[in-house]
Amino acid sequence: MASIHELARDGTLTKAQAREARKSINQPDASGIPPLTPASRHGHLEAVKILLDEGANPNLKDRNGATALNIAAHYAPKNQAAIIRALLKARASVDATDPKLGNNTPLMTVIVQTRNLDSISELINKGASLSAKNNAGETAEDLAKSDAVVLAALRSKTGGRNLLSRVARKFTKTVLTALSLLNEPLKSGVRFLTWMYNYTPQIRSRPRTSTPPALTSGETPREAPQEAPEETPEETPEAKREREINKQLDQLSNEIKESNLSKFTGMDDRFFDTLVEKTKALRKDINTDLGRPENLSDMINLALYKPVLYCDDSGSMRGAGYECQRKMVKRICSVTTKLVPEGVGVDLHLINHSQDYVDLREEEIDKKLGAISPNGGTKLGTNLEKKILHPFVYKPLESGGLKRPLLISIITDGDPTEEHRDTLKNAILNCKERLDKYNYPSYAVVFQISQIGDSEAAKSFLLGLRNDDELSDTLMVTTDRLDDIFETQRNNERALEVWLLKTLVEPIYRWGPDFVKKQRRERREE
Repeated sequence: MASIHELARDGTLTKAQAREARKSINQPDASGIPPLTPASRHGHLEAVKILLDEGANPNLKDRNGATALNIAAHYAPKNQAAIIRALLKARASVDATDPKLGNNTPLMTVIVQTRNLDSISELINKGASLSAKNNAGETAEDLAKSDAVVLAALRSKTGGRNLLSRVARKFTKTVLTALSLLNEPLKSGVRFLTWMYNYTPQIRSRPRTSTPPALTSGETPREAPQEAPEETPEETPEAKREREINKQLDQLSNEIKESNLSKFTGMDDRFFDTLVEKTKALRKDINTDLGRPENLSDMINLALYKPVLYCDDSGSMRGAGYECQRKMVKRICSVTTKLVPEGVGVDLHLINHSQDYVDLREEEIDKKLGAISPNGGTKLGTNLEKKILHPFVYKPLESGGLKRPLLISIITDGDPTEEHRDTLKNAILNCKERLDKYNYPSYAVVFQISQIGDSEAAKSFLLGLRNDDELSDTLMVTTDRLDDIFETQRNNERALEVWLLKTLVEPIYRWGPDFVKKQRRERREE
């Protein structure tokens, strides 16, 4: 029979086997290695969790002075961030090190070995030291100095919530300067955001010299005049400003590409070309405030995400609650599709209705919701897995990959029925682990949940989600009830649109890649 060490190494360990071998769970094998170490080394997340649940000590060292966290930081071919998160949750020492390891901490090891931003985020959020030095006298920042994105993650006080903060601040200034020129085409033809796809500044061609006239019969050739040195025309202020923008964009392109946006197959040239053109049009649209300078960067960030609306059609929603949800969803669709190509829209799923809808626009989504009669219970977590996560996240991850990052917005009027209260929570955490497994950044899928109606049970359920530490970097629970906001702003369409924009974009700013930082945050940090 295989030992617990072998089962942990192979990732085949079951809970029953771990319980049976509980006396050996912290014992080293002949090589001086406890079972938790090989499970962590080979990326076996489930085995790591089983061992920790059954009492494995995350701070035991092997004969080389390494804890499971040191090993996970160095190797972990898959599930690295999730394994680091599990070990830290089990009170693994975040700065564990040893002279045999060159006094490198787990954070230093991740920076050198894998540069996994989600793993860095997990360690930073748990207080990993930025001042600790290894035997070579280097800090984590010293080891990351050649990578601007990793440096941004290290210097962020909130880890993953501000993952590209420094890069984003610099990028925002460039974006805002470029946006100021969008009312008229740039003279060089450089288009905003084309740097995302092999951007190179255009080269100004030199003027051609004219050919001298031919000689007539009997005319004596004259000595060719000495060619005067070519004068470089004086650069105009507009040309200088454009050149500076081009230079900044060129410098930033590699840094932003490292944010893993290339993993998303639906964000191609057409997508960004449309984003540019519609951004120009939105700036000139006098019928909305969404194109105002203080809202435009939010609109661009929101356009990078695929909106997925998961709505409540349970029996308790009959009447005013469902009608309010329908009106809010129509407006959400309007806001989220303003900058994306035609044919790209909002996905709509309901808790009980059997049919799912993909890429709807404003009038389509209103018509679909109007034809549905609320009925049934509130199996929030069960049907989130069944209707959204399995077909639209897990299957794509296993095949061609995600087309765009997803913003999953959940609207409900009650707490779950016909399922355990933790089903929704577990579905969201499971999604995060799947992203880890396929090496997608945690911001590839962000979650938001909002209450409609005045149910005290729903209020209590959402409050529990808001205060759950395990969901603190995954799920945003809105503080305002949707029907309250709709009632307050129903006669002020502009204000309602802006409120929806700010609400929808908030989880993206908390956990997203931060390509365009909000201006108010920029001003606050300067």
